[in-house]
Amino acid sequence: MPAAGRGDDEPPFVTEDLVLAVYAREVDALIASVDQLLHDENPLDALRTWMRRLAAQSRLKHGLGEALTSANAQATIEALIIRAHRPQGP
Repeated sequence: MPAAGRGDDEPPFVTEDLVLAVYAREVDALIASVDQLLHDENPLDALRTWMRRLAAQSRLKHGLGEALTSANAQATIEALIIRAHRPQGP
């Protein structure tokens, strides 16, 4: 992924690690929202709300596919999948 910088002689401020950290944080927040949704809404409405949030995240991330294909990105995604399958709660 090309990095954005203010000039050729300055270091980039957007790195793959930064993109992955933001991506991981957003996925974690989406996962963490499940318990609150189930508390606030009936199960079907909670699922609908969660799916809308997932769709919104997907739309925002459209075009990141190339950035998420490196070995580092794949490792981050695999770690997110493992975390998503862990039981939530206290």
